Amino acid sequence: MDQAEVLDQISSWMSEEGLAPNSSKEDWLCFMWLTLQHTKKRLSNVTKDLETNRAKHLAEMAEVRKSLGQIRIFTEQKDALAQEIQDENDQLRKQLQHLISLQDAQISEVAKMLYQQGLTELIHSSPSEQVAYLLVERDSLLETNEDPSKLSGDGNLQSSSGTQAVNAAVCQSTHKRAPQHLQNAWKRLFGFHRRHAFMPPEATSLAGQACSLEKQCSRLERDVEESSRRLAMSHKEIRRLTDELESAHLTQKAYEPELQSAQQEVDHLREEVEHLKKYEMAELRKTKELNDRLDHEIRALRNRVRFLDAEKNAVQQTVAFLQEEVEKLKSEQQEGQTGETKVRPHKETDEVRYPRIKAEQLESALQEQHQKLHTVQAKANQVAEVTK
Repeated sequence: MDQAEVLDQISSWMSEEGLAPNSSKEDWLCFMWLTLQHTKKRLSNVTKDLETNRAKHLAEMAEVRKSLGQIRIFTEQKDALAQEIQDENDQLRKQLQHLISLQDAQISEVAKMLYQQGLTELIHSSPSEQVAYLLVERDSLLETNEDPSKLSGDGNLQSSSGTQAVNAAVCQSTHKRAPQHLQNAWKRLFGFHRRHAFMPPEATSLAGQACSLEKQCSRLERDVEESSRRLAMSHKEIRRLTDELESAHLTQKAYEPELQSAQQEVDHLREEVEHLKKYEMAELRKTKELNDRLDHEIRALRNRVRFLDAEKNAVQQTVAFLQEEVEKLKSEQQEGQTGETKVRPHKETDEVRYPRIKAEQLESALQEQHQKLHTVQAKANQVAEVTK
């Protein structure tokens, strides 16, 4: 772009700003100076606003990073707590399955023992009913153990009658203490004892049978007590594990609102971050456009100032040249006047008059240029004071 186009653009721009094209150069220079100062002031204000917005944005971003760090910590704690609860639940579930398997094994073992002893009717009964039945059977076996001594002292008839009486008493007590659905098994057992009582038993065989029955009864009693103890411990352990599982579920439910609120806060902060990013991009775009426009204006003003400086320098050079011409003309005029006074003292020729007139014109032009220069300098100083 050449100088003429630049000058045309500057003239059109100044016309748009309200300055007439036929204005003086001093007015143009003052207007350009004021425009430059106003542009610098606007640029300084925009720069300050931009720095303020950047500082504010950095503070907001630091706050957002801090919030994200806290949310990340809360999320890690949540994941750790959930993993711990899950591990504890898995461990409790494994222990519960193990206890259930042990209980099933114990129940199957007791059922097998009852089946081996011919007590299949007691397999589907409760443990308390099984224990009650075994205790009644133990009492009956102990009573039958006492019967052989009576049989050896009183004879076969008395022993048989005593055995029948004892069996009748045992049956009566058994029917009083045993449950309703176990009376058939007891009747079967007591009927077996009655049948043996009516037969003429020998003392030694009865004593051996009583001892074996007593041992078997004691062994069954120990097994039943051990099974009952294990069953009670299993029930207690199951209750404890159930309570722990319920407490873990309650703890998880108690932490669920906090986790939900933290998740909602995370979503809200993400939305705010996206909004801030969009707002920042829009502000940066506007600021960039304003900076570009101001840079363009500043470049135009600088070109205009350089042009005016060049014109000022040209005027100064013209003034200096005119001063030199005036000095030369004055010297020539003085020389001409001295020469003419010697030759023609009373007559002034045109050759002497012309340099004098030209010198006077140059002096007047020089004075006008000096006045213009002083006016421009005064206006520039005034503009500088106003801008300060």
